[in-house]
Amino acid sequence: WVLFRCFDLHQARNTALCKRPQINSCHTRSALRALCRDLRGFHPTGITANTQGWSQHARAERGGRMVTAETEALPRIDHIIIGAKDIKVAADYFLKEYGLGGYMGGRHQGGWGTENWLIPLGAGYLEIAAVWDDDAAQTCDWGKYIATTEVTDEKPWKLMTFCVQTKQDAADIAKRLDHMQGHMVRLRPDGSKLTWRVATMSKFDEPGRAPKPFFITWDDPAIRPDKLEATTAHQVTPTGFEYVEVAGDKAAMAEWIGEGVDDLPLRWAEGGEPRLVSVGISIREGKTIVLT
Repeated sequence: WVLFRCFDLHQARNTALCKRPQINSCHTRSALRALCRDLRGFHPTGITANTQGWSQHARAERGGRMVTAETEALPRIDHIIIGAKDIKVAADYFLKEYGLGGYMGGRHQGGWGTENWLIPLGAGYLEIAAVWDDDAAQTCDWGKYIATTEVTDEKPWKLMTFCVQTKQDAADIAKRLDHMQGHMVRLRPDGSKLTWRVATMSKFDEPGRAPKPFFITWDDPAIRPDKLEATTAHQVTPTGFEYVEVAGDKAAMAEWIGEGVDDLPLRWAEGGEPRLVSVGISIREGKTIVLT
């Protein structure tokens, strides 16, 4: 690959010098800059050692297969939101009851008032979210929504909603649905930043809103949360979402998500109020973890 890029650079230089010998070779320097950018993301294993420098072409090995942002089928369930009052208590519960470890994600910046613990599942992840800044959380729909989480001593978490990535950019989805869009930043514990764009991450208490998901577009898909290893190791081997069960208006959900909705692992529960009912997580050991 490097040889081919170098050959392209050589050809670009020759073209610039032969056709326009009296001007500076901007085309050549541009090609050189592109080559340097690509080389910064190159690593023999496909992933650079420094996660902040991962290229969008980087690969992450999960469940015995290689997944790239470019080849991954869309739409897909990106993650499930799990509300909590105390992140550590909820994280300990998931490790003890389900054998699922994770890592501290960090705090959302820009006035959202929430923080999270992330549980990578190979393809997709669970996000345990809680409020860390009460005042900030009350200034936005997301913070208010997470603050409403109802928990008990026996079950210190609650299924809240889910997030979908589609072929359509989050900004375009927001326009299509006449809904909010935002550019989010999360400050990781190591000081690095993760950025992404969201759509429809609001109005969760409006009639007809549940159980419809919100949408995401990652600025750098190669370092999204399910690509990183858990610092607290799993005791089982999760391979992704088996299903997401919801109750509500199926036709309204199809219109909301748009193209490819039938390709998502959605199940429909009969009766009851519109809500996220349960989530099935496949594990390599041959059973399904069911969250309700």
